Amino acid sequence: NSIFDFVKLVKTKSILNKQDEKIELESIDELIEKIDKKSPISISVEGKGVIYKKIENAETLTDQQIIVNLLPNAVASNFYIQKRIVENNEIFVAVVRKQVIDEMIDTFQKNNLHIIDLTFGPFSLQNIVDLLNKPFEKYQLANSIVTVKNKTITNIIRTDESVDTTYEIGGGKLDQHTLLPYASAIKYFLPSETEETQLVPKIGLMLENFIYKQLFRVAFKAVLILFFCILLLNFLLFDLANNKLKILSEQYNQNEYLLNMITELSSSLEQKEQFVVQNGFLKPSKLFFYADRLAHLLPENIRLTKLDINPLRKKIKKRQVIDFNTYRINVAGITNYGISLNDWIDIIKKEEWISNINILFYNKEKDMRSGEFEIEIEIIEL
Repeated sequence: NSIFDFVKLVKTKSILNKQDEKIELESIDELIEKIDKKSPISISVEGKGVIYKKIENAETLTDQQIIVNLLPNAVASNFYIQKRIVENNEIFVAVVRKQVIDEMIDTFQKNNLHIIDLTFGPFSLQNIVDLLNKPFEKYQLANSIVTVKNKTITNIIRTDESVDTTYEIGGGKLDQHTLLPYASAIKYFLPSETEETQLVPKIGLMLENFIYKQLFRVAFKAVLILFFCILLLNFLLFDLANNKLKILSEQYNQNEYLLNMITELSSSLEQKEQFVVQNGFLKPSKLFFYADRLAHLLPENIRLTKLDINPLRKKIKKRQVIDFNTYRINVAGITNYGISLNDWIDIIKKEEWISNINILFYNKEKDMRSGEFEIEIEIIEL
């Protein structure tokens, strides 16, 4: 039966924090539920299923020779092998059955999880020796005691007794269960200086796929940001153009109002000019002359009550042209004798500027000496 210890690290700006941890999980399914599918996974496989041994000059040995050295009669093709240099031409060799590792990798792959690093044994511990507040020579893990000298693992002793041990790192604490998972996880942020001479091929493919997905996510975010910036720029330009349009629209409406006023005033001025021209107001005026001549020739027994030169044809109404009856003078008054009115008409007919005289109205009541009259004088020119 396998036991799983889990630590999740998160880097915020330049600060690395332990966000979550779970220990002694009894199934891989339970472990998978705790893992974010977007996070890379670094695994250290430790325990009875991992066999390691310190061998001199292992670089010159074939995989089959190494396997025979560890497990006589075993076939090298059934095992994954990792080698790590120790000192004095000595190499730690760790081997694990392929079937165990492949089944574990397949389970992670089926759940769309990405293993980017896989280490056999406690060798990831070398990554955090310098980061601990107080370095030790021996480190108690869940099922082994590891000796470290000069940042290098020099000895590993199996043990079934797990002694509670605390290790301080930064502002946090680790124990015998979380020390190795923490050391494995930190490899993503601080690459190990230890050389691994053989990796599991499937892990290489998973790492490559993870890198491509990360690049795709970054490129996708960059495209989204680019589109957002373009949309924002378009919005700002649209808003600027819209504000400019509003200003121009307001100016257009003002100018249109002023133009309409100018057109209306021009039309009014034109009508007034036509009115002045048509009514002869631009010509030398003889109105006072006509009025003076009529008064001068008026008999004493006739009294005028109205003298209307160029009288209106009809009443003045709003927004209508004033219509004058030009070349006409309407005279009304009272006479004591009707014959005096006839005499006066005969006298003024002789004026060269008068063309005709029409009696519009004459009324004399019985037993009354005086009578009311109104005449229309047609003149030749003003």
